[in-house]
Amino acid sequence: MDSFCVALFAMTLFFEAGGEPALGVNCVADVICNRAVECTQHTNREAALTHVMLKPKQFSCWNNRVPTMELYEKLCKANPATMFKMVMVARLWEQRFTETNVDYRPLFTQATHYHNIHIHPWWSLTYKFVPVKTVGNHVFYKEKK
Repeated sequence: MDSFCVALFAMTLFFEAGGEPALGVNCVADVICNRAVECTQHTNREAALTHVMLKPKQFSCWNNRVPTMELYEKLCKANPATMFKMVMVARLWEQRFTETNVDYRPLFTQATHYHNIHIHPWWSLTYKFVPVKTVGNHVFYKEKK
């Protein structure tokens, strides 16, 4: 049985990037980990990942849905092939993020934000963010330093 963190990670990837190519799914995972690095209120990295994914209004998939192990099991039964891929990606990223003895380094984008190409959230129009990559239906951004 997967930990709640891995299940949450897999569900977040499923709802946020389930129809994306492998690179798109991994870029979303990269964003989750990049945000968790900045989460200073948790010294436990698994808790930081969970906090980031459940923070209100950060990942639209959780705005009107509650993540539970029951939901995870239903998704695994209804979408076995896709969820298998999401679980594998989630396990790899969670392990890479939580079990490293060195500082976490982004692999793909250094992005902390993204959105669907069909919408333009207010934050994407500010001077604070720079687009770094478009993959599938998502544009990825990093903060200007």
